[in-house]
Amino acid sequence: MKKLKSIFEIVTIVLVSCLFLFGILLIVEGTEKNISLSREVGIALLSLFSSILMVNFYLLKAEIKKLREKIEDFSKGKGFFKNIKTPFFKHQIHLFYLVFFYGKFEIKWNFILTKSKNIL
Repeated sequence: MKKLKSIFEIVTIVLVSCLFLFGILLIVEGTEKNISLSREVGIALLSLFSSILMVNFYLLKAEIKKLREKIEDFSKGKGFFKNIKTPFFKHQIHLFYLVFFYGKFEIKWNFILTKSKNIL
């Protein structure tokens, strides 16, 4: 099942990338040859691409919510973390989760903002 999920993710990334490149290509070609339909289709493809990015952002937000719940369970000593007795060790894992996940989130969000500013 995990193999199928990873294949699906790879195919999705490739298709979304092709969608973005094809949208840019249509806009450029429509501008060069003064074809308004080509430009409109290209802009529609780019807006579809941006909506896919926004859905990805909301999914990432849901992952952050799950991570917060895991951290709360961790600090209360529930589930997998109930066997860990040392407060210092708990604190280090907590910091690792926060730095790693929020850092990854911030990099991804900054990348999206930078690219959208460049497109506009």
